[in-house]
Amino acid sequence: MVLYNSSEYDATMREKYLKSGMGKRYLKNRLKRSLSLTGFTIIELIIVIAIIAVLSGIVIANVIPYNSKGKDSAIKEQIGQIRIAGTDYFNTYGSYIGMCDSGTGCFNAKSNIINLGGYVLSPRIASDKYCYDFKLSDNATKWCVDSMGYNGSIDNCTLLNFSCN
Repeated sequence: MVLYNSSEYDATMREKYLKSGMGKRYLKNRLKRSLSLTGFTIIELIIVIAIIAVLSGIVIANVIPYNSKGKDSAIKEQIGQIRIAGTDYFNTYGSYIGMCDSGTGCFNAKSNIINLGGYVLSPRIASDKYCYDFKLSDNATKWCVDSMGYNGSIDNCTLLNFSCN
């Protein structure tokens, strides 16, 4: 029995195969396949980018209303602060006149409301009562606070009687 080195045998067989025509064709085809499978085509990349753009547009369109609701909630909280500041001012000075002058809690709350995108419409202040109405950041909803303790939504604010109701 003749023993031979298998690695030498494999190397010689590989050389014979590569020298033949079939070996060369095999290597060319394998090289072509490996080159064609190494990247994405431009069309594939454009499709992926388009899908990402559509999905991000959907997400942004669904997030924007929550941003507005958050601002409106913050404005309502600041309007409640005006009611509290008005009560404190009246308890200290015995009148509501001057309750929203510079440096007061009411003045600061009004500034915060404006910074959040709300609007002060038409405040009415007398010595024994007041009424403020506001538009929220959505420009449709009106909100009112008065000296009687009301702090809520209104349809038509009649400030002649210094009451939101």
